[in-house]
Amino acid sequence: MKRLLALAAMAAILVATPLSGAFHQGKHNLGRLKQELTLSDTQVEQLKAIMKDAKATRPERTGDKPTDHAAMQKHREAVDARINALLTAEQQAKFKAMKERAHSQHGKKRSR
Repeated sequence: MKRLLALAAMAAILVATPLSGAFHQGKHNLGRLKQELTLSDTQVEQLKAIMKDAKATRPERTGDKPTDHAAMQKHREAVDARINALLTAEQQAKFKAMKERAHSQHGKKRSR
């Protein structure tokens, strides 16, 4: 019974886990973005290209945490700008809310 409860709890956590960054989870988040932002097929294809390029141009780790963090922050901002460029104003507002929700959830995880 304890094992069943533990599995149910893990499943609930996985289902409730918010988006962590707009594109970091690959296909899973692409589907979530398509659904939550009501993306057109053209937008989905453009987003796939942006995500593929983002993965290919992701900065290499140097081992210096502040440098790595700054490089990733700059990379994320550039990718987000490209994503925002293909979204409508309404979709941009939803995208911003998704990122804020994910950011606030990330902070809650760290404080545990």
